[in-house]
Amino acid sequence: MDETDPTSTDTKGVETLEVPEPVPAPAPVDRVTEVTPPAVAPDTLLMRAISILVIALLACAAVFHGWRKGYVLAPTDALQLAAPWRTPGTDPVARNEQLLDQTVQFVPWTIYAVDRYRQGQIPLWNPYSQLGVPFLGNGQSAIFYPTILLHLKLPETWSWTIAAALKLFLAGLGAYVLAGRYGLRRVPRLLAGVAFMLCGFNIVWLNHPQTNVICLLPWAILMTEMVLARPVLHRILGATLVFAVQFLGGHPASSVHLILACGMVVVWRLFVAPTPEADRLPRHRHLLKWIGGAAAWILAIAFGFTLAAAQWLPLIEYAHHSGARLVREDRLAHEKAIALDPRYLIGIAFPYANGFPDDVSPFELRRATHLPNTNELAPAFVGTIPLVLAILAIGLLLRRHRPVLMWTIIGGVCAAIAIKFPGIDHLVQKIPALNVAQNGRLLVVTALALAILAGFGLQAMTAVLGAGIDLPRLRRTVTRTACIVAGLAILTFLILLIAKKPILNRGYARAETEYKNSPWHEHSLEHVKGLVRRVHAELLLTSVRLLIPAAMLGLFAVLLWRHRRKEGSTIACAAWPWLLLAVIDLLAFAIPYNPGAPAESYFPSNVAAIEKLKQLPPNRFAGTFRTFMPETSTVYGLADIRGYDALASLRYYKWWTHAGIGNLPDEAQGYLAKLPNPNHAAWSLLNLGYLVTAPDQPAPPADKFKPIDTLPDATIYQATTIRPRAWIAPRAQVYDTIEPVLDRVAKMDFNPDELVLLDRDVAWDSRALADADKSVWSRTGTASTRRAPAVQFLPPLKNEDERPEVIRMEVSGASGGGYLVLADTYLPGWTASVTEPRTGMAKDVPILPAYGVLRAIPLPERAGPVRVELRYRPWSWRVGLMTSASAVCLFILLAGVTILPRRSAVGRAAV
Repeated sequence: MDETDPTSTDTKGVETLEVPEPVPAPAPVDRVTEVTPPAVAPDTLLMRAISILVIALLACAAVFHGWRKGYVLAPTDALQLAAPWRTPGTDPVARNEQLLDQTVQFVPWTIYAVDRYRQGQIPLWNPYSQLGVPFLGNGQSAIFYPTILLHLKLPETWSWTIAAALKLFLAGLGAYVLAGRYGLRRVPRLLAGVAFMLCGFNIVWLNHPQTNVICLLPWAILMTEMVLARPVLHRILGATLVFAVQFLGGHPASSVHLILACGMVVVWRLFVAPTPEADRLPRHRHLLKWIGGAAAWILAIAFGFTLAAAQWLPLIEYAHHSGARLVREDRLAHEKAIALDPRYLIGIAFPYANGFPDDVSPFELRRATHLPNTNELAPAFVGTIPLVLAILAIGLLLRRHRPVLMWTIIGGVCAAIAIKFPGIDHLVQKIPALNVAQNGRLLVVTALALAILAGFGLQAMTAVLGAGIDLPRLRRTVTRTACIVAGLAILTFLILLIAKKPILNRGYARAETEYKNSPWHEHSLEHVKGLVRRVHAELLLTSVRLLIPAAMLGLFAVLLWRHRRKEGSTIACAAWPWLLLAVIDLLAFAIPYNPGAPAESYFPSNVAAIEKLKQLPPNRFAGTFRTFMPETSTVYGLADIRGYDALASLRYYKWWTHAGIGNLPDEAQGYLAKLPNPNHAAWSLLNLGYLVTAPDQPAPPADKFKPIDTLPDATIYQATTIRPRAWIAPRAQVYDTIEPVLDRVAKMDFNPDELVLLDRDVAWDSRALADADKSVWSRTGTASTRRAPAVQFLPPLKNEDERPEVIRMEVSGASGGGYLVLADTYLPGWTASVTEPRTGMAKDVPILPAYGVLRAIPLPERAGPVRVELRYRPWSWRVGLMTSASAVCLFILLAGVTILPRRSAVGRAAV
């Protein structure tokens, strides 16, 4: 393979296929498995250039809405679904509510990361979500992924569009190059690249971190094949770079799936050599060569991990202390013995099964159809024409062509894992990392397999048709299938239309019953009934959309029938019409799915309720239901006690799941989005000061909250009792575990100003609690004569910028000691020091868990004020940064080694 041209492929070692000799008057062949396609000459440089240009143009076409003037390729119009962005008296509908996670999580995180970068800071901590959470370590912020540079340098109307187009292009080019390595050429090779580029996974997760990883899937497999074939240094470094970048992508589960797919290729090569020539090697030599290649592949993954250690070590540390671990362990414990779920296979042939973005709530439609959402349903979709061609390739070449057999097996195994096939699923549940990943998304590997198989199917079909061979069985099967699908579409549409009234009445009754069972509502009953009508309309449209695959199959059959009726070459013998049909089918799904939004909806700054919150004292707030959706506060610099991050702090997650405090329902799965009982006294410990509700929602209890501003877009209530963010508690009571602490917090039978509750669920210095059971104030005079302790937050030093990773406070009036309680998340990685201004001497002190979730810092018994400084500097970041820096230096050194010999050889030749 020419290493200087990434699109060139080595014709040596590529399995060739026999050319069928043309016959003057061929008879129809009823068994297509007897036909073999021809070998094809390598692509010319012009053909490669045209193919790459087509891939680039189609990648840009798929993000069409992002190029529209005044539009941004981010679904921020979904903000209007909830107060305070919703215009009063309107019933807005997001263009695609399936992309809500982008609006409330990934876009805010990108904005926050860019803002911190522009201040010259690396965003390790986010103080605006929950009680403060790790930002770099959350696993999905992807602050080191290369596309962050686009957001830094370009306006959002360009950055999101270009980033999405680049990821699609990278995926398509990778599949194109990979398909060439397996022997595909010209248009069939291009079809493989286009089919994977525009597959369902890459479209529905386009602006999610999942595609940061998966766009490199074909490149990772390509480098795996190259390293296995010849484990030389420059190939190992190329594989290292691919694995390192995908590790920076921000989605650990997708990284697991990518490595699993590469691992399947490695295992396959143990038993099947890549070329017939390699079969001639003695078995022991083949085994030794495979061991060397597999070791080099493992080395490349490990080296790539060290390059990305600055991102992954903080993730590993945070995950160990997060609620996600409990969620996944609970999910595994309740896994059914036989959890087979073949519903995910529907999307391979029909990604519209669960609706499409056109004025309907996808969550209500999912309840009606009992299907997974489109994001989970569509990953393996590669288009109707490529699917048929892939099946044809399996029928024609499965037993004769090694790449076809390999990708059939890999695609089938990944599909079996995705649907939890019995036996395979039991094995998966025993594999660490894979057992907690959302394996339905592993269908993206099936999509890559189908794309490559589609290329082989097209190459074989056009070859045999060009040789004058008829395929009557294929023609009849496709025709019948097209008629059945079209008939099913029409029949379903008519049934839904005729039965409209009873369907609506049943939906109204169910909606009204559920509405009356809940005292709190985000919308009116009339709005909920309107959703029933919309769901019925969407079901009608979904039925009509069955005509899309029916039309594709019909056109497929037409081309085959036309070929039968005419002698010699016909349009069916050319490859480009089949590619054109596939492109039309794929773009029909891709373009509408990411509709973008007007630029003015991109987190506007003129929202009345938000401006009001900024003017109020800086206490934390919460919203009811989807009001002020969590994580969106990060954009505006407002601290929300809720969170939409599955990696919530383990202690904070237990707080929310406690039956007497948050009572988090099982379906929440770790997302701390809905505050069920804001009037509970325990929430006051978190510095909760304000509650935001939609205009049509009932008011919270008057004894707990009072309205301070009724705005057109939202109502803001202020808590009648607002505890400060920091205070001094003179006494401590210690428990062995966190559970009894949370039980006490649920009862709130203590005064936080007098008592702090601590637990020993973490390792800490017991000497810090030497005075835990005595009252400090009782030895310093009466309540009328002593001065109450005070805590004041200090600005940053002159030579430092303000950043949330550093907190400085001055404590006065606590001459007898006690505990400084800070209403921020207790998490490892924070350090504390106490400095007496008179001496300037600083002493490191431990940070203890207070009330289960907060921080407590023991204060020394000495006169005068003291200064307390907290810094977030986790070991994982420091060690990870040093590891990554060392790995980068080593990588550059080794890359130089691979270049120097070539230059020396050139110099010697010149002499």
